[in-house]
Amino acid sequence: MDIGTAQRPADGETVSGDAFLVVRAEPRVLLAVADGLGHGPHAAHAANTLTKYIQEHSTESLEMLLRGADRAVASTRGAAVMLARVDKETSTIDVAGVGNVALRSWSKERIQPLPARGVLGRGVRHVRIFRYNLAEGDLFALYTDGIAGSFDIDSVRHQDATTIARSVVESFRKPHDDATCVVVRYAQR
Repeated sequence: MDIGTAQRPADGETVSGDAFLVVRAEPRVLLAVADGLGHGPHAAHAANTLTKYIQEHSTESLEMLLRGADRAVASTRGAAVMLARVDKETSTIDVAGVGNVALRSWSKERIQPLPARGVLGRGVRHVRIFRYNLAEGDLFALYTDGIAGSFDIDSVRHQDATTIARSVVESFRKPHDDATCVVVRYAQR
């Protein structure tokens, strides 16, 4: 799998209130994008606390990860998160999220998970896991709300994942917010 990441803080900030995580445990890969509420150091603390928890518990189910992360960030300002676990053995992706984060795909099967409403750290009531089949070459992006949801990758779609992620962040970020994008081109090998 080709995985690329890009991130940029809001204009005027020196740190991003977003965070991302890629945990490879063959034949699975766990991906996360986290968006601490607001921006700046306090948002960064929330997002980093969340991704640290996810990394330390990466073998748990997505539901358990979200519920545990909810408790882990309770003393922070809170965060939104999108999780995706790709399984190359079964050619599937499981996705779950909470808050204003998203996953967009360019794939054979329509992949369109809906994150639960709310904020991690405030008590998660409803967790829904979405499962989709993946085909060789499918492309998808996890991203925070600092990126305009209607972004277009046509001009860079055939580039490597890092180039696509950088293009999305540079071309479609909202200057007043942190922006993070993780792009994956699926391949079984």
